[in-house]
Amino acid sequence: ILDEYTSDEILSEIYNYDNQDFLSKLTQRGFHIPANSHTNYVTSPLAISANLNMSYFNDVKINPTLDNRNEFYNNNQIMQILKSLDYTIITMSSEYGYPEIADYHLCPTTMFVNQFHSKLIDSSILQPFSKFFVTAGEPQRERVLCKFSELSNLENSFDSPFFVFDHMMSPHPPYLFGPNGEPMNSEFLSIGAASWDNKSGYVNQVQFINKKIIETVDKLLLENDSPPIIIIQGDHGTPTQLGGGGLRWNNINDDSITERMSIFNAYYFPNIDSKIIYDGITPVNSFRLVLNNYLNGNYELLEDRMYFSTYQNQFDFTDVTSMLNSKANLSD
Repeated sequence: ILDEYTSDEILSEIYNYDNQDFLSKLTQRGFHIPANSHTNYVTSPLAISANLNMSYFNDVKINPTLDNRNEFYNNNQIMQILKSLDYTIITMSSEYGYPEIADYHLCPTTMFVNQFHSKLIDSSILQPFSKFFVTAGEPQRERVLCKFSELSNLENSFDSPFFVFDHMMSPHPPYLFGPNGEPMNSEFLSIGAASWDNKSGYVNQVQFINKKIIETVDKLLLENDSPPIIIIQGDHGTPTQLGGGGLRWNNINDDSITERMSIFNAYYFPNIDSKIIYDGITPVNSFRLVLNNYLNGNYELLEDRMYFSTYQNQFDFTDVTSMLNSKANLSD
């Protein structure tokens, strides 16, 4: 799960960046990239929990920071099911904590301020000093690199089949990487609303993440005795038209909602007909497809629906499915 990795359409329209080379490399390696992919929810805690639980939870009041006491996250449905099938569960610990059900937690957190805290800082008198809360960026750089390294070197670590979950805080600000992985200067380390004014910083980080993904995918496909199942997704899109990454969004309209809910989404499903991965699929159905096609599951696919809400009122949902589908049809 790549935090705030948006769709190729948004990258082109808002960031003036053509991501087709990366998409082509994934396609050449057997990935299927469905058109018109959207998140189910617009904040990381909601989007990730819906993904891991394979369900909507509009009436479930979860902790918006997803801390370690959150049952909905800690003992999520997909990990429970896989554990019952004797899978080893591995997580790359996220800024929201880690699911307690997991057997291993790799690349532990640093002093890096998490996304929820960064939004609080951005709305306070501390905002001009936000870059100093990232401890110069180096611990978080090392953590991103740790995750890619671990993902590439797990194939001989376990006798049982294993499931790996990684929520990576990139290409989300702060902009720690140039396009080739070089460290960025301190002015790139903003984590508040102003960071979204730096579109080149976001694009640079996307380019670096793309390179690391291709390197990691190539190693996974080359070194595994049996082909792995790989899902690469953004949790939600970017907020430039909403007003940036602060707690208060001040420009809520169809275009800004479309940007925020548009995501990158790619699937590597070996040895089955890729037609099961349909255009418009949302993350709530990703693991339902996995279970049904590889593990004899019988999970009905849910209607793909998208809900908008703000950080102040995360559970006050507006169903924007029809609007997003209409815009997608017009662009087609």
